[in-house]
Amino acid sequence: MIHKEIILESLKSTNKVHEKVENILYHAIDEENLKNFRNNELSYFTGALTYPDINKGVWFHRGIIRHYFGILKDLYVYKSRAKKFLKKHNLKYHDFKDDLIGKPITYNFTNFSETGTNIYNNFMYSLIQPHLNNTKSILEVGAGFGKLCSLIVENNNINYNIVELAGTSLICNYYLTEKFRNTKININFFNQNLDYMKEENGQINIIPSILLDNNKDKFSYIDTVINTQSFQHMDEKDILFYLKLIKDNQINKIISINRHAEKMEGETRFIEIFRKNGIKNQLSLNLDLDFFGLKNHNLDIFVNN
Repeated sequence: MIHKEIILESLKSTNKVHEKVENILYHAIDEENLKNFRNNELSYFTGALTYPDINKGVWFHRGIIRHYFGILKDLYVYKSRAKKFLKKHNLKYHDFKDDLIGKPITYNFTNFSETGTNIYNNFMYSLIQPHLNNTKSILEVGAGFGKLCSLIVENNNINYNIVELAGTSLICNYYLTEKFRNTKININFFNQNLDYMKEENGQINIIPSILLDNNKDKFSYIDTVINTQSFQHMDEKDILFYLKLIKDNQINKIISINRHAEKMEGETRFIEIFRKNGIKNQLSLNLDLDFFGLKNHNLDIFVNN
């Protein structure tokens, strides 16, 4: 069942930045579109697809063969650079295969078969995994369609919670339900309240962000927050909202992959707000990887004292 009513509810209070997208998703999401969400118009709105996976329609102006092999070359270079960066910092590249849920276009040549999103998420997982020691329960703020979540849950005995905008949370629910359909992992989608949150290992709770306003105190079992490339886009009000949630629930660790500096109108220097409120930066690794859209980004491990 697709709980599209949660999008209508979110439109009552969403900001102007997200209002247009939520409106589009309300009309675009249906069962057929979800089956192909990684190669149709929904690909624009998952928040976690990278070149060349975002559907831009037919643009083979270079010719189909030249276009195809050009992308193959790009993906091979991206993967090689990701491995080289991780090796330089004594980290292992986890080379998981894409599950192909959502029917992405894959690029194949001899024994090479990849999507841009798969390389990106394998890289993200490889950066984050060493910092999950003793982690029992994660809250990921801004998870896109849930690819990083799936990698972490598959490889760790853990409880996982996702907060996303209403429309994207429906795409995420579809992806993770398909991903773990024949496993012991349970997917729980919340469209009204959070009174029955599942705190056990092997549970994934998907929470549309609209439900947080009246439920900020329901996350005391969380020990780690993960955020990749969304703190950097938030304004001060939103950062303070999540900071209060972290403080009120005594969440100990924040794993962040974000820019420190503002780039677009409305953004704020979230790291300065963290510092002023007792969130200390325990580790910071400069990524500065243009090919993943991570120029001037850092992997930061913050602790809440």
